[in-house]
Amino acid sequence: HRYWEGDAVAKQLLDEGAIGKLLLCRDVLASAGLRSAGDDPQASWRTDPELYGPGGLIGWGVHDVDRLRWWFDSEADTVMGKSYALRTNVEGDTTTNMMMINFQNGGCAHFWYSEALPPPGWKGFSCSAQLVGEEGLMDVNPYGEVRVARSGSGEWETVYDHSTVDDPRQKAFSSEDRDFIRCIVEDTPPAVTGEDGRAAVEICLAAYRSSEIGTAVKLPLSGIV
Repeated sequence: HRYWEGDAVAKQLLDEGAIGKLLLCRDVLASAGLRSAGDDPQASWRTDPELYGPGGLIGWGVHDVDRLRWWFDSEADTVMGKSYALRTNVEGDTTTNMMMINFQNGGCAHFWYSEALPPPGWKGFSCSAQLVGEEGLMDVNPYGEVRVARSGSGEWETVYDHSTVDDPRQKAFSSEDRDFIRCIVEDTPPAVTGEDGRAAVEICLAAYRSSEIGTAVKLPLSGIV
């Protein structure tokens, strides 16, 4: 998600102080569907817990968790989560998750992930975030528009429109690949490190653990290398 232009525009605005210090965020990645063990054989790994893990939160939602950590520019402190086996016949699968992340810098994010909403869902697919800063607001949809209500303005301003970009999906992946190749050629650290990936995975694992024990989980997780 760091290479989706809409998300990157949001990060730049945050770094510029457009809405002041980021305090709160509500993030959603949710779509209608039904998880079935009889899925396409080419995608059979998605219904194998040994390969797919405990659910889509760690398979797909982890990308949103990474962008939250990136936007807040802080490590997570505690995680509270609740997992649901909604609309699935895959044993041990959780398709829907609610989680709250408290960051070390005082920020707080609520993230809702689901791949199994009852039809029709909301517009088929939802990937959006609402950000609250000390002095302004931001509405971010990397598949749609990014809007900002800057400090002192009191008005919404559209700063990014996905529909005006030529093949934005291909552009995002091409930018990611070029950046990775550049790091190899120039022998420089990547913009998104292995430590970044590990931190996002740890937050998701903390959410699963929280759901199991019914209370908030403090990071770092014990028993995780």
